Amino acid sequence: IEYNKMKETFGSQTIMDVAVKAKEGTIFTADRINLIKSLTEEFEKIENVEDVTSLTNADYIEGTAEGMTVSPIADAFTGSDEELKEIKRKVTDWKDMYELNLISEDLKATQILVKIKLGVLADGKEKVYHEMENIIASHDKAGTDLSIAGDPAVIVLIEKYMKSDLVRL
Repeated sequence: IEYNKMKETFGSQTIMDVAVKAKEGTIFTADRINLIKSLTEEFEKIENVEDVTSLTNADYIEGTAEGMTVSPIADAFTGSDEELKEIKRKVTDWKDMYELNLISEDLKATQILVKIKLGVLADGKEKVYHEMENIIASHDKAGTDLSIAGDPAVIVLIEKYMKSDLVRL
């Protein structure tokens, strides 16, 4: 009963995670930020996806003379060195918020969190997984490793490998 109340209040707890890891250097390059931004925008368009959070759209809260402003970390990113420095500054200034949640300690990896709508059945989650796989495959990932994790991904992969194991047995 309490779990159902929590789901009603906070929405779906079914999340898939896309890990984005730099093979060399850090995640703070124009190509990698643009990759994260593109993936985020495309994942948001998938049917049954409720919300997507990544380094490019996560909120950054900053104090101002009037109070505070809330804006995405990588708002209107065009790829300049100044923008990359600003994104890195925002992430490292608020380490308690972002480190080990949105970005790794060594700044070599980040994650894109894809929240699936409440009440989506197994076949709907499987479709989301496969669409995410197709989107990832369609991008140039030079120097970057991408992987999908989360319960829906595990269930799809278990089913796939179980069927191939049964055929072999």
